[in-house]
Amino acid sequence: MDQDDIIEAYGGVEEVTAKDIVDDIFCESDSWYDEFIQHFELEEEVIDNITVDDLAEQIKEVAEDKLLNFYTKYLEELKSTK
Repeated sequence: MDQDDIIEAYGGVEEVTAKDIVDDIFCESDSWYDEFIQHFELEEEVIDNITVDDLAEQIKEVAEDKLLNFYTKYLEELKSTK
């Protein structure tokens, strides 16, 4: 997932919001699912018993607020450098 691509897709740093980026991450879970599974070395049983969408929803429930805070700060910093 490349946040710069997401920002560009929304028309640039002045147009995109942190919510846009976070929503895009979870709407495009196929783009990060394989790397996530490999990075955390999830067991085959887990992989076989959960869909990509279910995993994305579980991660979103836990991480959405933190991601919103992160991308809010990220965008503020990006805007201040322009």
